[in-house]
Amino acid sequence: MPSPNATPTPITPPRVPLIDPRTGLIDRAWYLFFLSLLNAATIVDDGDLGVDTVSLIASYDAALQALAQNVDTQPPPVDLSAELTKQIQEAGLTDQSSALLSQVAEMQKQIEALNLLPPPSQGTVTAVTATAPVVSSGGTEPNISMPAASTSTDGYLTSTDWNTFNSKAPATSGTSILYGNGSGGFSNVTIGSGVTFAGGTLSATGSGGTVTSVTGTAPIASSGGTTPAISISQASTSTNGYLSSTDWNTFNNKGSGTVTAVSVVSANGFAGTSSGGATPALTLTTSITGLTYGNGTALAAATVSAPLTYSAGTLAITQATTSTNGYLSSTDWNTFNNKGSGTVTSVTGTAPVVSSGGTTPAISMAAANTSTNGYLTSTDWNTFNNKQTTSAPVTYTANFSVAATDNWIINNKSGSSCTATLPAASSYSGRVLHFQNYQAQTLVSASSNVVPLAGGAAGTSILLASAGDSATLVSDGSNWLMTQYVPNNILLLE
Repeated sequence: MPSPNATPTPITPPRVPLIDPRTGLIDRAWYLFFLSLLNAATIVDDGDLGVDTVSLIASYDAALQALAQNVDTQPPPVDLSAELTKQIQEAGLTDQSSALLSQVAEMQKQIEALNLLPPPSQGTVTAVTATAPVVSSGGTEPNISMPAASTSTDGYLTSTDWNTFNSKAPATSGTSILYGNGSGGFSNVTIGSGVTFAGGTLSATGSGGTVTSVTGTAPIASSGGTTPAISISQASTSTNGYLSSTDWNTFNNKGSGTVTAVSVVSANGFAGTSSGGATPALTLTTSITGLTYGNGTALAAATVSAPLTYSAGTLAITQATTSTNGYLSSTDWNTFNNKGSGTVTSVTGTAPVVSSGGTTPAISMAAANTSTNGYLTSTDWNTFNNKQTTSAPVTYTANFSVAATDNWIINNKSGSSCTATLPAASSYSGRVLHFQNYQAQTLVSASSNVVPLAGGAAGTSILLASAGDSATLVSDGSNWLMTQYVPNNILLLE
């Protein structure tokens, strides 16, 4: 009978195929399983299957039925009984019970039945989403992607960025100083004696020396002493120094590069041609004929006046004669130089010019008056200049300013009062102005500079709103005095 303590090999996981696809033979896990089943059922005493064997086979049968619930699709079945018989013969177990083979054959049928079962249903992908930085196009066939990481985008690290980050200085604890070692990396600076580095601060140790004097070499200047003021002047056309931001922008905005072509534009009296290219030959001409001069912006033709002449590039001057202006020849100079010098013996005068006569006469002229011809004194000039001019009457139909030659002025503005701007009384002392109304509208001055007929403070009224009224104004040098007012409806009494 089988050993009551036999322990069968645990059944293989449900998704291990029965036949190993690599060898075409039964899988080793299944082989060990069935071999343990054989060993457990081997007859020890009388060749009959005991109760324990039957129970053991029943437990395997139950395990196989449970296994059927999880098997998907198994390879094509093999004849397990024939394979098992072969294994028994090779093992030399010829005295086994035929009943055990029957049980194995039954198990073969159950395995074949499992292979005929339909595979369990499987789910179908309907949509796939992703969480940033992973991106999914969605649907049943999604395209899963991830962008490259940047300053504003999460994503994968590109090989370019990897090399960039890998080349950066390594993180430090703040207790060392790094320098570029020329090999694409960084190395620690060795802190020598007399210097300390702590907390990000590089300091000198010891008492050190004392500055006694600091000088500067141009363009750097120093005020000297132990606390010098170091300065540098601004560069200019004649001074070395620093470049100001204004000059920097000026220089930066200047053109740079290589001349590729040069042309000639006709302007300012010039014309010409260029052979072109980076090293052109320029030929300049001018349309101006005759003698030219620069006027500050362009060329212009010079005007040649007698006694100068210009012809075919020659500027000349003729010799002076009795009828021609020109230069004095040396012959004529000697002639004139050898002539005698005259002496005044008597000077007379014709009225109103008067001469005292003799060799040293006094020339004079009397002042003009009502009976004497002579020069005009300044007093008489002002008197004559301030005299009234004569002119024809002037008619105005709108507001107006009295002209310098106006004497007789007619107001013919209709619909509203007329405003007249009078000349400054201080500039026309004694001048007389005559005004007359053609409209039943008032005539007023633009300024309060008219003294009424009865005197008093200066006002603006010149004529009342009555057609035919007239008035006369005379300047006293300060205001315009009304000396006469004649209304149109005056009643004359005898």
